[in-house]
Amino acid sequence: MRPWSLRGIMTVYVAAFVGALLIQRGINYTITHRALQHQVDRRLANVAADIISAERTGGRKGLIDRINAAQADHDTADLLFMLVDKSGRRVAGNLPLSAAPPAGYSDFGQEAFVADVAHGRALTRLLPDGDRVVIVSDNDEEDDFDALLFDVQFLGLAVTCAIFVSGVIVITLIIRNRMRSIQHTVD
Repeated sequence: MRPWSLRGIMTVYVAAFVGALLIQRGINYTITHRALQHQVDRRLANVAADIISAERTGGRKGLIDRINAAQADHDTADLLFMLVDKSGRRVAGNLPLSAAPPAGYSDFGQEAFVADVAHGRALTRLLPDGDRVVIVSDNDEEDDFDALLFDVQFLGLAVTCAIFVSGVIVITLIIRNRMRSIQHTVD
């Protein structure tokens, strides 16, 4: 087999490096969005548990009071609430939807035509009396998202540096072996 030229070696290295960077960025994107979705789902579950606990002690009036208090507490409008009775009529809340999303977690986007919510998550919980509690969170308002994104990007930078350093070491060893081979041929 004919030895590779230095230009060929560098072309392969740069192509591998660029390919690794593209793969790493894709992985970062996926991990970041899954982590954000997990954080939002956990937050929605905590808020829903808090609101639904009012229904157990105060009935529907207690639930409505807790929803009104929660709406007043979230001045950034990052959480929207809705209580729907079993016939589908909105009883309380500031979420302007014509119908409740399905039970459980679901993605919530621009197609819902809710002002200031471009993409988020919705949690719908069924109550024993047939009512539904819906809570929507705007993903852009998630607490600690900047710290999470920094951690993911720092990990990506560390992987990139490891790839680059290992490439430099491999290229250095190849060039050193080629130089020894040339020197041996000359002698």
